[in-house]
Amino acid sequence: MTETSIDTVIVGQGISGLACARRLHQKNLPFVLITDRLGGRMHASRDFKVNYGASYITSDYRHTSRFIGKREPIRMREACFLDGDRWISIFDRRNISRLRQIVTLYGHLYRFRRHLNRLRAQAAERCQRQLLEEDQFLLRTVRQDAVEFIRANRLEEINEVFLDPILNSTVFVSHERVNTFYYLAVLMPILLPTYVADFSETVPRLIEGWKDRIIIDKVVAITRRGNDEYQVQAQHGRYTARACVVSTPCHNTREFIPEGLNHGPAPLQVPISVLYVSGRRKASLPAGKILFFRPDHDVTVLWPQGDAHDLLFSKSKTPDLGAYYDHCDIESAVHWKTAVMLSRQWRHLEPEDSLFMVGDHNICGLEDSYLTGLYAANRIIAARRGSRAAPAGLHHAIHLPAAVHRVAGEMSIEATASHDGGADAGKLGAGTREVEIRDRRLEGRPAEIDVPRA
Repeated sequence: MTETSIDTVIVGQGISGLACARRLHQKNLPFVLITDRLGGRMHASRDFKVNYGASYITSDYRHTSRFIGKREPIRMREACFLDGDRWISIFDRRNISRLRQIVTLYGHLYRFRRHLNRLRAQAAERCQRQLLEEDQFLLRTVRQDAVEFIRANRLEEINEVFLDPILNSTVFVSHERVNTFYYLAVLMPILLPTYVADFSETVPRLIEGWKDRIIIDKVVAITRRGNDEYQVQAQHGRYTARACVVSTPCHNTREFIPEGLNHGPAPLQVPISVLYVSGRRKASLPAGKILFFRPDHDVTVLWPQGDAHDLLFSKSKTPDLGAYYDHCDIESAVHWKTAVMLSRQWRHLEPEDSLFMVGDHNICGLEDSYLTGLYAANRIIAARRGSRAAPAGLHHAIHLPAAVHRVAGEMSIEATASHDGGADAGKLGAGTREVEIRDRRLEGRPAEIDVPRA
């Protein structure tokens, strides 16, 4: 097996890794990005009409909005929530008795947003953890359980009806499992203009000018070699680098980072299935509305996609669709092995000199993940200042192992399904979020599910 030397190796293909690579490219620094698929959570159908992973952006996504388009607005005031045996919206006039709680919540959201954006304004140059320690308000939200926050502000009623279902639809757990920071961050779409994300141009824009630096391979181990190098072992090649940036999800990262750095709590892993369903909802469910369900339901949200289609998020691979539809077809499905870090102590993004762990380790969201990638790149750029720079053409003369190919031409973030047996299923392993895709439309025969009437 050949060994390639390069200044920086980036492992992983999500928005943080792409952000880091783009920034290094702008400064003409040599690097390679190793991945087995591009896009990470920005996973959509081939026509980009259906988002199976990350689904929305807010008006506060100031960095990523240059790469992620906006589709139709998501109006939370029109979403429906189950209040006893009836469906209501947050701004339903019947909520007048809950007005004090709603006003209290909005006051906390405004304050949280102000502090979070102040952190983001510096996050491309400084570590998130350091910024957190300097902001006593945000630090308290990280250390405080959401249960305590809800109780202290007497928000129990609106939490049960509205807030817990929103949280459950985003991180797939109830408020008992998260801190106040996660709780308030997830509720930002209540406060801010929010839009369906359009990823059709995201990856092409991010990799413009450097797509030949992408190596399709799977990393299996990262070890430190001496005091100033890292060895990255992939299935088809070995690389040594002065800097290593790991941008894989936290549950994947733990599998191959250097021994001794795999400390702290194991990530909470909540599998989630996303089904693209056509059919007729039951008469008891409002048609054409986003429906949020409480954590005791298998289904977390029904999101209308037009033309009698729903995007259904479920904590079960086989939800009881008879509870929601008179009859329906599952046209496609994506199954995610999701990891959510729920910790009172944020992690250093550079746990060792020139080794960076970027992405969702502290804050879960596209904007914040992107900023961690910029932080890693800016740290590498700063370290190279004053040192003898590599010739501009050096990174175009790297000799790659024969079994590895670089990506060239047009990019797509749609995974390719492998044909094994009857159903089409694509599996994406370490280095990405583990995701299994089943799309029976590829076979030309949608899976018909006849649900008996209640």
